[in-house]
Amino acid sequence: MTVELTAHCQIGHAFHRLPVSDLSRGGLRLETVDHHQEGTPVRVALAVPSPLEEAGLRFCTLSGQVAHNAVDPWGRPLGVGVRFVEPDQGDADLEALRAYLRSLGA
Repeated sequence: MTVELTAHCQIGHAFHRLPVSDLSRGGLRLETVDHHQEGTPVRVALAVPSPLEEAGLRFCTLSGQVAHNAVDPWGRPLGVGVRFVEPDQGDADLEALRAYLRSLGA
């Protein structure tokens, strides 16, 4: 699902604040011009709008690994695809993610 969010994330040992352009139950895409090794651990903190108007934002922290690097036709990096590692997610974090995606119609 196409989104416009910002993530505070750790990719390997480096910390970043990056745009998220795609989000699903299985992973996300971080917009970055840096190339990252596939399998590199990723930890992402997101603030997602709650489907309940009075609840405001819900925060979730998700763990995964770099699944692939997206490049343009000339080979320049455009971002990284991150695959979530299911056992590493907390129940509250997963529910925040699922509720947000449901509110978007996913």
